[in-house]
Amino acid sequence: MTYKIAIDGPAGSGKSTVSKIIASQYNLTFVSTGYFFRAYALILKNNNKINATADEQLEILNNTTIDIDNDKLFINGIDSTNNIKNSEISELASMLATKKHIREIAKNSQIEIANKKDVIMDGRDIGTVIMPNANVKIYLVASIKERAKRRTKELKQLNEKTSYFKVWFEIFKRDWNDKHRKIAPLKKANDAIVVKTNNKSINDVVTEIAKYIKK
Repeated sequence: MTYKIAIDGPAGSGKSTVSKIIASQYNLTFVSTGYFFRAYALILKNNNKINATADEQLEILNNTTIDIDNDKLFINGIDSTNNIKNSEISELASMLATKKHIREIAKNSQIEIANKKDVIMDGRDIGTVIMPNANVKIYLVASIKERAKRRTKELKQLNEKTSYFKVWFEIFKRDWNDKHRKIAPLKKANDAIVVKTNNKSINDVVTEIAKYIKK
């Protein structure tokens, strides 16, 4: 039986950063489920299928190989990690995540991985939909101000022109969409442990989560 850790929370709450460290410490496979939606966005954008029908989109996606190796994303064997981290792909991914057929194909892939490996998986519906039987469920929270600061810094490191206020608004909009979408909205699992990341170092957050891991 595999060991599963679910890390949920809104955009910029520190899910991926923390998950990667815990994965390394506990010999777990790290799966950032947001990579699936970003990959779908990149694939459909490159094939001019963003506004296509569900059947047309699924035909493209079902004939494309997506592999996630910890923090790396491969599309048809090509490392596409850096191509999915810009604001345009982020917005397209958020839009696609509201579509039932897109969430279903992502859900099936994520569950398949979780059933095969010891994993730490981050996203917005991991503890509620993808791994409701996870050994540990964590829900990370941080103020929108703190999350916007983190995201602005990340984008500038990628040499993307942006501003704190633009990023703040994008996160505000993303939060609203994630919480109010009809299919698998962002929601804390009833048995999830809330961890606040405001004004805490990454190591502090990892140490707090580690208290609940019995592996």
